[in-house]
Amino acid sequence: MITNILNMGGYGLFVWSAFIFTFVFCLFLYIRVRNDLTQRERKFLSKLKFMPYKKFKAIKSKKIVRAVLAKKS
Repeated sequence: MITNILNMGGYGLFVWSAFIFTFVFCLFLYIRVRNDLTQRERKFLSKLKFMPYKKFKAIKSKKIVRAVLAKKS
């Protein structure tokens, strides 16, 4: 029974190899994007530490205004 499922009428080699290739490629892309995101977050936070408080407060209020305007339209 299990060999019939794995064999898939002679097409099992192609189906399973395509499935494994797709899974490995998606995993590779996920890891790459996750690493890039953490790297950019670290860079952003390092710049944020040296930002004056008034400038930080102004940027924060702009984000809130954009979010409110986006919800109304």
